[in-house]
Amino acid sequence: MSERRHDIDGLRAVAVLAVLWFHYFPSSLPGGFIGVDVFFVISGFVIANSIVNEARRSQFMISEFYFKRIRRLFPGIVVVTTFCLLAAWAFEFSDEFRSIARDAFYCLIYLVNFHFARAIGYFDTPASPSPLLHFWSLAVEEQFYFIWPALLMALLRLRRRISLVLFLAALVGSALTSVTLSSRYPQFAFYMLPTRMWEFLIGAGIILFVPPWAPHPSIQNLLGLCGAAALIAACVLISGTMVYPGMLAFVPTLATALLLMTPQSPINMRLLSATPMLWLGARSYQTYLWHWPLLIYYPSVFNQPPSPIAKIGMMALTIILAHLTFAYVDGPLRRARLRNAALGCTAASLLVAIVAGTAAKGLFKERLPSLNGVVNDFVYLSEIETINPGQAEQIVFFGDSYIEQFYPRVEQLGKQRLLSATIVFVTSEACAIAPSINRRSDEKCLPFVEKGLSIAAAPETTSVLIGSS
Repeated sequence: MSERRHDIDGLRAVAVLAVLWFHYFPSSLPGGFIGVDVFFVISGFVIANSIVNEARRSQFMISEFYFKRIRRLFPGIVVVTTFCLLAAWAFEFSDEFRSIARDAFYCLIYLVNFHFARAIGYFDTPASPSPLLHFWSLAVEEQFYFIWPALLMALLRLRRRISLVLFLAALVGSALTSVTLSSRYPQFAFYMLPTRMWEFLIGAGIILFVPPWAPHPSIQNLLGLCGAAALIAACVLISGTMVYPGMLAFVPTLATALLLMTPQSPINMRLLSATPMLWLGARSYQTYLWHWPLLIYYPSVFNQPPSPIAKIGMMALTIILAHLTFAYVDGPLRRARLRNAALGCTAASLLVAIVAGTAAKGLFKERLPSLNGVVNDFVYLSEIETINPGQAEQIVFFGDSYIEQFYPRVEQLGKQRLLSATIVFVTSEACAIAPSINRRSDEKCLPFVEKGLSIAAAPETTSVLIGSS
C-alpha cells in the first residue's frame, strides 16, 4: 500500500473517542479502554507500510525514521507534561507534587510503563490518580519503534518463507505470553511491550504477508461490518473487572485488522472517511494527551468532583486544546527541517526531564506543604478552633486527637491565603464522635458530640472530615 488511507484517521478517531468516553463516563462504555489496542494495531500497520515502501525504493534511513518519530511524539508530550508539572505545583501538596514530577520524568524518558507496572494497576482507583497514567501506552509505542525498524529490515532481507516463520513465532510467542501472564501478573501483562507486541505485529503482518486483494464488494461489506460490530461489542461488553489483555484483547485487535483489510467497505468509505472523523483522527494523538489531566485536576481546582455537564465541557476543552497543540505546536515543527525539529524537540524533552527529576528529589520549593509529617505536628486544641473565618462556606474537621494532628498544616495554608472556605476544628481528646462510644465520661463527651453534629449540620457547612481512634 503506497497511497494514503484516509479511513485510518477515522479509525484513530473511533479509538480516541472510545478511550475518552471510557474515562469520563466509565459505566456507560466499560470497555472503551480497548481504544489503545486499536491504536497499537494501527501503529504496526502504518509503520510497517512506511518502512516497506521506503525500503523498496532504497530510500529508508533509520536515522530519518527516528527523527520523524521524535518530531511526531515529543512536542505534545513536552507540552502536556509541563502543564501537569505546573498544575501539580499550583494545586497539589508537596508529596503529590514530587510523585507527579517522578511520573513526568519517566514519561519523558519513555519508561513510564515500567514505573506504573511496579506501582499501580490501570483499573485501580487510588485516592490521587496520576494525571500522567495514560502515558504508559506512549512508552510502549516508543519502545516498539525503537526495536522494530532493525527487526523489519532484517526480515525483508530473508527469504519470504523464513521471514514468515520468524514473524509468526514472534507474534504467537508474544500473544501466548500475554494470555499466560494476564491472570498471574496482570500489571506486567497490561503495561509491558512483550505482552503487547503481538498487537503491533498483527497490523504489520497485513502489510508484510497479506497479498493485495480485491474481493467482491459484498465480501468487503460483510467483513467491514463484522469488524465494526466486534469493536462496538468490545467497548460495551468488556470491562476492567475482566482479565485483560489476555484472550479478550483478540477481539478489538482482530476487529481493527478486518477494518484495515477492507478499505472499500461502506464502513471505511463513508463512516470512517467522513470529514469530522478525519478532522478528529488527525488530532487523535493530541486529544489522547490532554483528556486525562483535565479530568484528574478538575477536583483540585474546583474542590468537587465533576458533574456530567462539567465532563462534557472538559471533553470539549480537550478537543480545543488538542487542536491548538496540533496547529501551533506540531504545525510549525512539521514545516521545519526534519533534523532541526527533531534535535529541538529532544533538547526540550531533556530540559523538562531534568526539571521533573529535580522536582521529584524535592530540590524545588513547593507551593503547598507536605502532609506526610502531619503526625509530628500534633497540638492540643480547645474544643472549637476556626481558621480563615468569615467565608461563605465552611469545612468541619470533627473528631478526637486523631483529627487535631491536621491543624498545623491547615493553619499554614490559611496563613498563605490558600483557603477559600472557613475551616472549623471541633475536637476533644478521647471523645469518639459516636454518642454511644466514649472512653471518657458522658458528661463531657455527649455535649461535645452534640455540638459537633450541630456545626456539621449547619447550612454553610459543605464538607465534614471525621477522624477518631
